[in-house]
Amino acid sequence: MPRKTARKGRTKKETLKARSELASTFAAMLRPNPMSTISDFVDGHLYIPPPAQFAGMYRLDLTPYAKDMMDECSPSSPAREIIMVTGTQMSKTQIILNGISYYIANDPTSMLIGFPNEKEGRQFVRTRIDPMIDYNPWLKKLIGTARKGATGSTTDYKEFPGGFLKRATGEAASSFMSTMCRIVWLDEYDAFPPNIQGKGSGKTLAEQRTATYRGREKIVVSSTPSNNASQIMALYENTDKRHYFLTSPKGTLFELEWKGFHWRADGQDVKEVWYEIPETGERIDEYMMPKLIEHGVWIPTNPKRTDPTSVGFWISGLYSPFRSWRNIVSSFIKAQDAEELGDFGAITSFYNNILALPYEQSATRPDPEKMMLWARSREYGYKRYTSAGSFPKDVLFLTSGTDVQLDRLETEIKGWCRDGRSRSIEHYVFACEAGKTTKDLNANCWREYREKVLNTMYLREDGLELGVAFNAIDRSYIPEIVQAFAESVDPKCERVIPVRGVDRQNAAISDLKISKMTYPGGVVKHVMYRDVGVSKLKGEAYSNFRLPYSEEGAVCMFCEDYPPEVFTQLTVEEYIPGSRGKKGYWDSHNKRNEAIDIHVYNTAMWYYSGVPGWKKEDYDAHEAKLNALAKGIPDKKIATKRYLGRQTFKPNLGL
Repeated sequence: MPRKTARKGRTKKETLKARSELASTFAAMLRPNPMSTISDFVDGHLYIPPPAQFAGMYRLDLTPYAKDMMDECSPSSPAREIIMVTGTQMSKTQIILNGISYYIANDPTSMLIGFPNEKEGRQFVRTRIDPMIDYNPWLKKLIGTARKGATGSTTDYKEFPGGFLKRATGEAASSFMSTMCRIVWLDEYDAFPPNIQGKGSGKTLAEQRTATYRGREKIVVSSTPSNNASQIMALYENTDKRHYFLTSPKGTLFELEWKGFHWRADGQDVKEVWYEIPETGERIDEYMMPKLIEHGVWIPTNPKRTDPTSVGFWISGLYSPFRSWRNIVSSFIKAQDAEELGDFGAITSFYNNILALPYEQSATRPDPEKMMLWARSREYGYKRYTSAGSFPKDVLFLTSGTDVQLDRLETEIKGWCRDGRSRSIEHYVFACEAGKTTKDLNANCWREYREKVLNTMYLREDGLELGVAFNAIDRSYIPEIVQAFAESVDPKCERVIPVRGVDRQNAAISDLKISKMTYPGGVVKHVMYRDVGVSKLKGEAYSNFRLPYSEEGAVCMFCEDYPPEVFTQLTVEEYIPGSRGKKGYWDSHNKRNEAIDIHVYNTAMWYYSGVPGWKKEDYDAHEAKLNALAKGIPDKKIATKRYLGRQTFKPNLGL
C-alpha cells in the first residue's frame, strides 16, 4: 500500500503531482508578455457561437476598424487606459470577448468585468461568455481546471490556470473590492451610477483594483453615449480622441458624418441613399464602403497634449457592416415623425445608438412665441379664471404651486385632465402691503393665499364646483415661515405641502420627510416636507411645451390672455451640460423664472395625487361621476367636499 506522508495525509505520488501543478501555475504567471496581439490571435481562431448574425470563425475583415481597438488592449501595447465610444452593432462587446479569450489562452492573469447592474451582468455571462467557452474547446479545457475538486466556473467567477475572471456590478461597490486585478473591462459605462454607493465611479474603483499592477494594468471602458452628462464622453475627452478616417477614390481623407448623407424617399419609404463629402461634394455609394473601411486609419483629433497611456476611440454606427444605409435613414425619418408627435424616445435612440452622440431633447428651449400662438388659437384658446369666471369642463381636479419671494407669493392654479394633460387656470401674484414681507404671517399675501387658493371653490363651465386638491409651497427661501403656515392650515401636511427643489433626484416627488428645525427664539420642532425632482420635471416640462395643442397626450395648455412675460418665464431656463462626468444643471441666468418653478410644483402635485397610475376605466369612472354631479344643477352654486384626501384620492378623488 502506498506510503502516506504524515503531514498531509497524501501519497508521495499525489504530492509530486500537486507540486508539478503549482510549478506550472507559477510558470504561467511568470511567463513574459506574448508578442502577438489580440487581433492576430482571434482572427480565424475564435468561434463566435449562434445566434450571432455572423456565427462562425471570427473574421477581422468584416470590421477592420476593430483591429487597433483590440491591439491597444493587448499586453504589447503601452496603453493602460482604453476608452471606446461606439454606436450599436459596431462589435464593441465582441472586442471585450476577444480580449478575455486572448488573455485566458496567452497571458493568463487576474481580470474583472463590470456591468451596470446585476441582471445585465448575469445575462451577459450566460448568453455571451458561457457560449463562447462551450463552442471553443481550447477555452473549455482551461476554464475550471485551475484547482482540483473546484468547479471554477460560475456566473460570478471563472477560474483558469494562472488567473481568473470575476464579475462586478455597478449596484454594489463591494463587488469591486477585496480582489486585485490586472485587467478590468467595464461595459455600457454610461448606465453605471456616477457614484457607486458613495465609494466613487466605476473607473475609480477599477483604478484601485489595479494599483498593484502599475505599468502592466489595463482598464478598458466602453459604452454608447447617453445624455449630455455622459460619463463615457467625459472620459473620452481626456484621451487622444481617435476618429476613423477613410480615403475616397479621389484621394480625399474624410470621416463619415450624418450631415453628409443624402437620400430620396417617399414618406418613410427610402428609395436611394448616398454620401457626399461635405468639403468636396464627391459622391460615395454604399457598395464602396467595405474597401474604404478596410483601408481606413485611426487619427488622433485632440489638439491638447494628453497622457500617452490613455487612448480613446470614437466611431459611429454609420460604419457598421451589419446595418444598411437605407435602414439608417428609414430609422431617422421614423424618429423625426415620432418627435413631431411628442415622442422623443426614437430620436434620442438614433443619436445615442447610431450616431454615438449624447442627446438630451428636453434640454432644448421651447419657443415662447409658438406657445403663445397655440394658447391664442381659435380652436383651443380659453381665458384665465378671473376673466371667464369658470374653467373648461374636461378638467378633473385642481392643484396649485406657489413660489415664495420676499415681497410676494406667486401661485398658479392648474387643472388636470386625462392622461396628464394640463390647463393653467389662473396665475396669481399676492403682494405684501407696504412695510411687510412674506416673513410676517400676518401679511396680506398669506391671507389672500388662504382665501383664493385654499378656501375658494372654482366653478367649472358645466356648473360643477371643485376645490384645489393639493397645494405645493416652496420652502427654500423661508422654511420656518412656510412650515408654520402649512401646519396652521393642515397639521399633517397632506393637502398643503411644503416642498424643496432638489436637482439630483430621479423621483418627481419624494416620500414625506421629517426633520428638526430651529425656529426664532431657539425653539426646536419637527417639520414635514417633501423633495421635488426639479431637474427631472423641468426636462419633462420642456418636452411637453413643444407639443402643439390637441385633445390627447401630455400637452401643457395656458390661458390665451396671459401676458407674454408668463411664456418668457416658462422657457427662460437653460440646461447646462456637465463636464468630466458631472451632472448638468438648469440656469435661469439671473432672469425671473417663477412661472416655470410653479409649473414644476404643480406637476409634482399631479404625481403625488396617484392619478398617473390610473387606467382608462379609472378616468371613465371618475369623469362619469363628475358629469352626473353636474347634470341638472341649478344656477345657484353647489358645495362639494373640498378636501381630496390622499388615501381616498385614487379610487374616487374624494368627491
